[in-house]
Amino acid sequence: MNKDIEKLIKISGKINKNKYHLCIETNLENEYRWVLFLYFPDDRDYFSAYNPPIMDSTRSTIDELKDYLDKYDGFSRRW
Repeated sequence: MNKDIEKLIKISGKINKNKYHLCIETNLENEYRWVLFLYFPDDRDYFSAYNPPIMDSTRSTIDELKDYLDKYDGFSRRW
């Protein structure tokens, strides 16, 4: 498995799921895409135009994702 994919899986396990949703698509080999959204319990809010992606793999690196989550309390305190 690609090291970046391993990092994304670890981040996904530590993310504060009451604040953020990290969507990851991968073939578990080399290819991956990710998108970070705010989490809303109501599907209408989550899938609305008012919840655009915060970050994605086409414009940001995994390190930038980690920095953002560190800065904006994106990691769960339970870990």
